[in-house]
Amino acid sequence: MLFYAQNSINRDSLTINKSRLSLVSIGQLTAIGTSGVGLHSLWYSNNAPSKFHLFNDFGNWNNMDKIGHLYSSYQLSKVSYSLFKWTGMNETQSTFAGAATGLCFESMIEIMDGFNSGWGVSISDMVSNILGAGLFSSQQLMFKEQLFIPKFSYHPTNYALIRPEVLGKTHVERFFKDYNGQTYWLSFSPKSIFKNSRLPKWFCFSIGYSTDMKIIGNSDYFMTSNETFIAKKEFLFSLDIDFQKIPCKNKFLKFILSQLNYLKIPFPTLIWQQNKLSFTPLYF
Repeated sequence: MLFYAQNSINRDSLTINKSRLSLVSIGQLTAIGTSGVGLHSLWYSNNAPSKFHLFNDFGNWNNMDKIGHLYSSYQLSKVSYSLFKWTGMNETQSTFAGAATGLCFESMIEIMDGFNSGWGVSISDMVSNILGAGLFSSQQLMFKEQLFIPKFSYHPTNYALIRPEVLGKTHVERFFKDYNGQTYWLSFSPKSIFKNSRLPKWFCFSIGYSTDMKIIGNSDYFMTSNETFIAKKEFLFSLDIDFQKIPCKNKFLKFILSQLNYLKIPFPTLIWQQNKLSFTPLYF
């Protein structure tokens, strides 16, 4: 049995295309370096460097940033998995390699935080990173597909105008910094879970989480000269589409559709906020 297993490993390793593996590795290292430069300009340029330190920010921004870490780690693991699969790695190899790459990328951000006076290494952020990579890899290894898919949506708000130095001065900065405009979702197909369901496999329900009137990270209250803002958590329920499960034989079109799976498509949505239920016909 040991001899057979060893032969299987050798056969798997022989299928790896070394040129593709080199291309993927160089591309990912380049992306990590470029992202590091961009993040330094976006997040760290206004704060002085410091000695490496920890920082407990659990609860800040209603933990929207924690869910953001989970989402990013999941998506980076998923993309890296696809790239390693393209090199010829088998399912297990590409899954672990993808999850490790996603986790390493997010860990790089934490290390950069650790050397910045405005932040520090957040243990809760690291836990979220691990959960994101684990959510992808566990589903891929157990089910060979993603039953629960983290997604993201964004709409601009006016809150950034109140504290532009924190919530963003430009539209690009607000996309990353204004948590009031961000919503994180978890979409799932009833057909994938309940095989006897008559619904198409691409049809999904989606549960979302967001925050409103969150002007300052560590407090739910913020006052201006003429207005008081009290932060609120929002829980949402909506419909969605799993574009990777839409029947499509054209490989290029299938690839284009798969890229839409990072985002939650606008649909009618129920919003639960402070024990009140509201409805919007189209939520972005």
